[in-house]
Amino acid sequence: MVKPLQDIQDAPLPALEAGIHAVADTLFQRWPTLIGFSVHEGDQSDAELHLTVSMYPEPRKEDRSVVLNEIADALTELVDEAPSAAQLLRARTFARTLH
Repeated sequence: MVKPLQDIQDAPLPALEAGIHAVADTLFQRWPTLIGFSVHEGDQSDAELHLTVSMYPEPRKEDRSVVLNEIADALTELVDEAPSAAQLLRARTFARTLH
C-alpha cells in the first residue's frame, strides 16, 4: 500500500499538492511500466472518481487490474485522510517524468 503524507487532513493547499505528488511519485517508482494515469469524474449522478491508466509495455489483464487497484486504493486513502484532496484530483493527469 502506498502511504500518503501523514496528518494532511486540514493541510493547506501546498501540503495537499505535495501529498498528491508524493503518492503519484511512489506509484511511478513501484510500477516502472506505468506511463501515466488520469482521474475523471463519472456522469452527473456519479460522484465517484474514475481512472484511466497508460502502461508500456501493455501488461497482462490481471497485472493491469493490480496496478489500477493500487492506484485507486492510494488515492482513496489520500482522500480519506484529506477530503479536500478529492477536488484537486478531479480532471487531473499524472505522467511519468523522463529525463
